[in-house]
Amino acid sequence: MATLLCFPINQIGNNATASATTVSINATSIANLTIGTNVLFRIVATGPINVRFGPTGLNTATANDVYIPANVIDTHDMGANLSCISIFNPGASAVSVNVSILSRT
Repeated sequence: MATLLCFPINQIGNNATASATTVSINATSIANLTIGTNVLFRIVATGPINVRFGPTGLNTATANDVYIPANVIDTHDMGANLSCISIFNPGASAVSVNVSILSRT
């Protein structure tokens, strides 16, 4: 079924009180986030990043994973088998990454 409309909600993973999560990733460093299964989310960063999707315990992201350019809002659906993301910063300076859960209507 297609998602015709979605909007941000105040939840990251199982934490119902969390608003969007923002992480800072130093140059050539990695951050791992648990999003949850069957979750639609958007991600945006102040610099280019590479993202790997997988289950709990996934390998860390590398420069060979999904590339997201700086300041591009990218939307993903985790599906039933994916629950975590690993984010790699390939740049020479720190980036700020924002992840927001979306609600389907």
